[in-house]
Amino acid sequence: MQGARPCHAVHAAPDALQALLTNQVAGYVGAPPFQEAAAARGTRRLLSSRDLFGPLTFNVCFAREQLAQQNGPALRALQIAVGRAIELLRSQPAEAASLLARDAGQPEAELARQLAEPETRFTREPVGVEALGGFMHETGFLRAPAGRLDELLFRL
Repeated sequence: MQGARPCHAVHAAPDALQALLTNQVAGYVGAPPFQEAAAARGTRRLLSSRDLFGPLTFNVCFAREQLAQQNGPALRALQIAVGRAIELLRSQPAEAASLLARDAGQPEAELARQLAEPETRFTREPVGVEALGGFMHETGFLRAPAGRLDELLFRL
């Protein structure tokens, strides 16, 4: 649209879905289980993050380096727990779906379907962060370019 200005609204996932359903926004970027909830309410997927950025890590835990240095044991425990969860998701997806269903209040069969999506990979290695960071800078969500992955990450 000529003369139209880009518009961004940042909402938590449940609020974004409600904004979409009440025509407060024309579209939103969602993730499971909210994208499935949106589809169940009659919306349709136009594209995925993979269409824009290629393979992309779904969830990343962030911490400033100073916080990590001050709380190393707690963050190492978090890394171990995430690693165990990833191993369970890979080796026993039915058991993982059962555990998630109890915590999330979602139907086990639906979670099992989501976990089995062909585009979904469970890994501890971040993928596509540079492309996403570049996009976030271009659209004003980051004040400065994100930099290379080795500049963004540190190991405990």
